[in-house]
Amino acid sequence: DSHQMAISARDPAMHVHYSTQVSILSAMELIWNLCEIMFIEAAPAGLVLCHLLDWVRLHVCEIDNMVCEVLRSENPAKHENFWNVVTGYVLQGRMDEARQLLSKEASTNPTSVHMCKVLDELMKKMPVLSVRLRFYL
Repeated sequence: DSHQMAISARDPAMHVHYSTQVSILSAMELIWNLCEIMFIEAAPAGLVLCHLLDWVRLHVCEIDNMVCEVLRSENPAKHENFWNVVTGYVLQGRMDEARQLLSKEASTNPTSVHMCKVLDELMKKMPVLSVRLRFYL
């Protein structure tokens, strides 16, 4: 197992080599999972979207770590990862969380209040995937 070998390697060059192999294998697995969703599973469009959202939620989990870091900062709206977290939430279909973060930006930056209101309205109107895999407004 390359992961175990990377952990136990005493030679720094071998550690780097095995760690690189583990990273490549992980990336290949992610790509393969995405290809399965897109090309192998012959699913209707709504079901594909559901699988894609699940894939993003499963494999883009650093958003939850980043949001903790952003919210712990003195001024969350000015944190370097603030907009990355908002974007990540939107990509994961987590509109309520994205809207909550945008409200922090609006409350701390008077010049962006209008922009935040427009984005908030757009996110409110965005179609949501229902349990029956159909869109509703």
